[in-house]
Amino acid sequence: MKRKILYTIPFALILTLSFVLAASEKYTDLAIIDIKITPENPKVGDYVEGVITVQNLGDVRIKMGFSADVEFPGGGYGMGAFGIKLRPGEIKTIPVNFEVKEKGFYQISASAYSNVYDKNPENNKASLKILVE
Repeated sequence: MKRKILYTIPFALILTLSFVLAASEKYTDLAIIDIKITPENPKVGDYVEGVITVQNLGDVRIKMGFSADVEFPGGGYGMGAFGIKLRPGEIKTIPVNFEVKEKGFYQISASAYSNVYDKNPENNKASLKILVE
């Protein structure tokens, strides 16, 4: 009987440690999940209200860097970079507003970054190209 208990305790201990170690593997996954504008088909003279949606898909609270730019016809840029704190699963929206002053292509670009390993860096960037005719 004593022999059986000696074998059972180490197995239970190993099983418990394996579960604890597996459960403690935390990760980050920042994602730009959407870019929307209103009106959807702007014309010259319209004021565009844009929204960039970002989410922390990981399971670690993180402070991330975020940049958003609007490229205007002829190469002009607007917006900038700033920091955002996100809890696991949290979603935040960032406004991107501008006036359409001329015809051509406008592009809204967004990028999320941190100095912590990101499980899926492919979803850290997004853009929306708009043609104003």
